[in-house]
Amino acid sequence: MRFLFLDRILEVERGKRLLATKTASIMDEYFTMHYARQPLMPAALVIECLAQAGGWLNIISRDFRVRTVLGLLEEAQIRRPVRAGDLLIVEAQMMYMHVDGATLRGEVRVDSEVVATVGRLVFANETVQDAAFAERQREHFHYVAGGYRLSQD
Repeated sequence: MRFLFLDRILEVERGKRLLATKTASIMDEYFTMHYARQPLMPAALVIECLAQAGGWLNIISRDFRVRTVLGLLEEAQIRRPVRAGDLLIVEAQMMYMHVDGATLRGEVRVDSEVVATVGRLVFANETVQDAAFAERQREHFHYVAGGYRLSQD
């Protein structure tokens, strides 16, 4: 089973940054299971939103030709709880692209208030030469991105 925590990808600059949104809806299952009297989004899921945005930036920056896994997350800070109804603005920024991976950082905001930051996300990659694999990844991105289309560079 896979869980996608991004509702829409708004902007992508290959090799630089990705901007996405996530609406913390009261209908999300974790709100009813945790903190019923004061619904809060678990901090781990806020960080997961950022990790998924970073993963997509890494995949897109390599023209969808990699399998990637998050290997390290450092300097994560939650500055305030995320409540039902909050619209999360998730921004991942590329720090370095390595031969076999990438290092990113990012933040999550509600309006202009920073609610979470991660100082370092390190992804490990395996390059895939199969063109059909890359096309499936690209199609999946279009589905996940909420209709966002990458401009041809």
